[in-house]
Amino acid sequence: MEGDAWGEASGETLSRAAFLSQAGLLVSAVPFIGVLYGITKGRRNFKVAHIPVNSSRLPASFHGLRIVQISDLHLGSYGSDRSIVQKGVDLISAEKPDLILFTGDLVNDYADEAEGFIEVLRGLNAPMGKYSILGNHDYSDYARWDDPAAKAANLDRLKAIHAEMGFRLLLDEHLPLERSGDHIGLLGVQNWGRGFQQYGDLEKTLTRQ
Repeated sequence: MEGDAWGEASGETLSRAAFLSQAGLLVSAVPFIGVLYGITKGRRNFKVAHIPVNSSRLPASFHGLRIVQISDLHLGSYGSDRSIVQKGVDLISAEKPDLILFTGDLVNDYADEAEGFIEVLRGLNAPMGKYSILGNHDYSDYARWDDPAAKAANLDRLKAIHAEMGFRLLLDEHLPLERSGDHIGLLGVQNWGRGFQQYGDLEKTLTRQ
């Protein structure tokens, strides 16, 4: 780096406080740039990652099972543009998945954000089914609700939309999946984790209904 950038050419030295201040600005700019990319070009730049999962406990009939996991669609971010989500649906369909799992945050806050995308996401198909869970944004805790009943109705509508899209929404549930006579368990817990709302009931989820 040229000396002028640090004030050395003019005989000045950059104070520790000034350096830390400039460094802090650079560090704080990194997440902002990431968010800016995500809401502009990034949301159109889908990437497919193939991740093999090996387990000695997996029944033989499930060897080679193709699972597509998708998450954080935040449909309210697309407005009325369905082409972006359709592109994602096409990529998923090209993978010919046996099972599709959606792992939360269908919307930013409100159920009506998803209304225009029901038909698009209904187009996803997998012979072993489509299953989903709720994410922290789906409970609409980040929006202001003056009427608790309206907030509850919003969540009820969102749950119904999952069904209309063809997803079986799992709410602290444990389901058996069968393939050629073998079985594995599919567990779907409501939002749960550090720093998030503790809606989930792990004990209930681990107990086969």
